[in-house]
Amino acid sequence: MKRFVFDNLIYKLNEEAFLLMNLISFRRETITREELDRLILIESKLEKRSPLSCEEEIYLEHFHEKKQILPTEIVEELDRQSERESELHLSKFPVRSITFNLTHSCNFDCDYCYQRKYKHKPEYVRSMSKDDVVSIKEYLQLPYFEDTELEELVVSGGESLLPSNMDTIPYICGNVAAKKKVLYTNGVNILAYKDRIDFSAFDEFQISLDGPDAVIRQINHYDNSFDKITGGVKYLQQMNKTVTLITMWTKELRSHLTEYIELLQESGILDQSDTRVRFVLAKDFYTSGGVDEHFYSWDEVAEDIKTYKSILGTINSRLELLTELSGLAGFLHRPLNERRNIKYKRCDLTRTVPMIFEPNGDIYWCLCLDGKSGKIGNYKERFFDRDKVEKLGNRTIFKIEQCRQCKLRYLCGGGCVLPLTSGDGEVYRPACGPLGDPFVWENLEKLI
Repeated sequence: MKRFVFDNLIYKLNEEAFLLMNLISFRRETITREELDRLILIESKLEKRSPLSCEEEIYLEHFHEKKQILPTEIVEELDRQSERESELHLSKFPVRSITFNLTHSCNFDCDYCYQRKYKHKPEYVRSMSKDDVVSIKEYLQLPYFEDTELEELVVSGGESLLPSNMDTIPYICGNVAAKKKVLYTNGVNILAYKDRIDFSAFDEFQISLDGPDAVIRQINHYDNSFDKITGGVKYLQQMNKTVTLITMWTKELRSHLTEYIELLQESGILDQSDTRVRFVLAKDFYTSGGVDEHFYSWDEVAEDIKTYKSILGTINSRLELLTELSGLAGFLHRPLNERRNIKYKRCDLTRTVPMIFEPNGDIYWCLCLDGKSGKIGNYKERFFDRDKVEKLGNRTIFKIEQCRQCKLRYLCGGGCVLPLTSGDGEVYRPACGPLGDPFVWENLEKLI
């Protein structure tokens, strides 16, 4: 099936109805098969420099007037304006979101965890101390950074709720101010530590729950934790906290999915509107496709979306796709008249420089990075790699020649840079991810 016409994405609604979405303005319009065939023919004739009939010229002008098809000169002007706006020129860098990665240790041993590779690295054995938190606070006062209030503070791991972190977590909550504080945990120790940690200091909780005990035992290698985790969730709900349960989509979960849904419903934890379950795919951040191929192929993902859509819908959830496809789904299925901004860079460092603080002093700009490629500083050495941050911030579609010519440039923004960091470090290249996979375009309606 043809996917693009006049820089519009073609999305099949049914045999006779198609959605056109302009890939620059993101304006949408539903047309019939006959209308689509006429547009495709007109585009083909123009590409061959064949003359259009009077009727065809009128038909094309009709789409120009509605701005469903943008004339070349309008697109070129938008490109020029966007390129001028895209340059990163900062005397000071905004830091509004920080993460304390307290440790890489964990009481679970999840088969899918991207942090498994850290287990035997001596620099990741230790945990963050109160003195480290003091050093981080002092680091954020360096003249590199804007003096702004933090929008978000995340406490994470490994597993955050371990004995080694019982002094550090309360110290962070009492001494680092932020508009929103979030705790990431597998949740198994919430009740065990409720007398040592004031969980009311946090606004939101992200809790891993990968299924009933039979599933957790197989993929997390931890016995009898479902009741402990859901009991912890209920405790947080008594304080009216926002809770997101993250469930990894695995073959073990598939065979126990009905049981899992029933257990969640019976527990009553989904009765509160501020608690929800997200079913997510295991990711490989360093591959172009993004999906961890040890667990599934795109064929399996498409089939799972079709097969399990109804049962996941009973708890108002779904199987979530990778970032690129979730973004495309959002553009296609957004409410009527909701505007979407064009994206000429994937990571906008003009709004904030995310900082992930590690116990050994290293600072990363993404939670999914390790090693030299992703490091942007060290708070113990009071070092900030301004050049690397500026290089990342200036990675736009206008610095990548292949992206300049791509129909999807304002949808993708050049793609996630993570797959490029494991190679030669050259980030001014396209990272198309799933949007560069022919299978995705051939099966778009199945996936989203």
